[in-house]
Amino acid sequence: MNNYSKYIITGDTRQTTLVLNQLFDDNLRDVPFDKLKLPQTLPAFKLRDIINIAVRIKQGELNEPLLVNEDFMIVKGLKRYYALKYLGKKIVKVCISCHKFPTKNNLFSIRK
Repeated sequence: MNNYSKYIITGDTRQTTLVLNQLFDDNLRDVPFDKLKLPQTLPAFKLRDIINIAVRIKQGELNEPLLVNEDFMIVKGLKRYYALKYLGKKIVKVCISCHKFPTKNNLFSIRK
């Protein structure tokens, strides 16, 4: 990635996403914790569950990345987000747009 540091990516965010996806083959990145965004509606979590997840992360049993979209909004892993926040982490491993599946086989239409 260091050889790309002289270039500035500008333009439409869709083009930026395409370029970044070409630079990062696996879409796994380390991002600052404060760059992550939460959805507007959040489910209720029990503190006991979050602390249990935090213990599993600290012991190395749970090291899955958070799933986020292109805007760094968390799509999956909200409990892990709060567990990482509880542990005081500054850098978080995320997977960008890993939740998307190819739509080629999922297309359908309903007609009347």
